Amino acid sequence: MKKYETVIESRTQFQKETGETIELYRIRALTSFADVQAGELGGYIEKEDNLSQEGTAWVHGDAKVYGDARVSGNANVHGEAEVYGNARMYGSAEAYGNARLYDNAKAHGEAEIYGNAKVYGQAEIYENAGVYGSARMHENASARGDANVHGKTELRGETTVPGRARCFIRNMIKPFASLEPCVLAFSAIMAVAICGTASYLVRSCLEEKRHFEEAMRHIRDGYAVYIDGREVETDNIDLEQYYGMLSYDMEKRKVYIAH
Repeated sequence: MKKYETVIESRTQFQKETGETIELYRIRALTSFADVQAGELGGYIEKEDNLSQEGTAWVHGDAKVYGDARVSGNANVHGEAEVYGNARMYGSAEAYGNARLYDNAKAHGEAEIYGNAKVYGQAEIYENAGVYGSARMHENASARGDANVHGKTELRGETTVPGRARCFIRNMIKPFASLEPCVLAFSAIMAVAICGTASYLVRSCLEEKRHFEEAMRHIRDGYAVYIDGREVETDNIDLEQYYGMLSYDMEKRKVYIAH
């Protein structure tokens, strides 16, 4: 038995980034499953191949799946997120916000992509990895385990972010053509690059670390902390989540956090 149908009267013209215009069809549940009720309208697909009739996979809200992309298993696409090209989402992966998964990229396991993040090329996120904010992952980059890639980070080449790594530095991280594939191992406040002649990457990460530690020292010394121009108390704030986002003014004894 099919779990959904396309609603012909709810089709819409959609212009892709290439300028090509295609027809997308809103979907309607034929049976209840997971948190979807029979008769409920979902998001948009181009054709039935985009969304499996099996499992609890679903496209919600105004999310869109098109091209030869496929969402299956228990994966969900929400909000304004788009999955297209030859991308694959399966397992219990989630995409929401304005996230984009495209080309031959894959998201599976318990992976999440959200915010304005983009995962494309041959990139892959899996297990419990999260990619969000304005992060970019492409070429053959991958994130796994409990890794988090966010902020304005860009991962490309053969870069791998493993385990419980948290990558929030605002640098482009890429193995140069002459290097072997890189493995970047991040902790909350430092990073180590293991690949060929990667001394520049290491130095860049260590500079970020020193800057963060200096800002934290100023906070301990009583500097006021501001987020978006508003002074805040830091007792209940995990400041490590703002790694790479702190600046300070020694004359005014203020630390600024920029989102």
